[in-house]
Amino acid sequence: MTPPPDTKPETGDGARDACRLYLISPLAGGGENYAPALVSALSGGHIDCLLLRAAPGADPAKLRILCEAAQNAETAVVMENAALAGVCGADGQHFDRVLPAKTPPAALSIAGAGNLRSRHDAMTAGENGADYVLFGEPGGDGGRPPFAAILERITWWCEIFTVPCVAYAANLEEAGQAAAAGADFVAMGDWVWTHKRGPQEAVREVLAVLHSASQAAPTGFEANA
Repeated sequence: MTPPPDTKPETGDGARDACRLYLISPLAGGGENYAPALVSALSGGHIDCLLLRAAPGADPAKLRILCEAAQNAETAVVMENAALAGVCGADGQHFDRVLPAKTPPAALSIAGAGNLRSRHDAMTAGENGADYVLFGEPGGDGGRPPFAAILERITWWCEIFTVPCVAYAANLEEAGQAAAAGADFVAMGDWVWTHKRGPQEAVREVLAVLHSASQAAPTGFEANA
């Protein structure tokens, strides 16, 4: 299993490694079989973390197949529902809100936080023990902050805090800009699954962009204090 997304991707000499990929699944475990698409994406290059999203009434057995496929590729898996995460053997839970001020179940080693619409929300999540914070993902209505605001939030966070930052990107251009701004991970979803040449090629393309863009990012994200 790859190390969970709770450490900054930085080499021992202080030089920053390439920004890493955090993949968000479609709503899975329902009538549609996403296993072939996931296997295709995993074959395109290393994905550090998969947010495995469950469709309403999802079949846990179907979700477990997806979870195991990702873990066999050394991809950490987080899910939004703690009970499903436990049943599926996921590595952690993704909270679509400020992380509660409590320790997650011992079996779930990763606790991530998203839907952080303010600086205060992000700081509270960090103080409550989040292993990563996610900025810029679409809300329930599909809307998201302007990308310039997302870049500002990434830069602010990375200059001050050591908790890894995940930035949602809707396309390759945004992915490159987020990596260059200092994001430790870039999250992508629909862009990968709807790529005209398939998920495998999509992952190849985004990993190449992240590697290139990371070279322009600042190094050393330790807190200044």
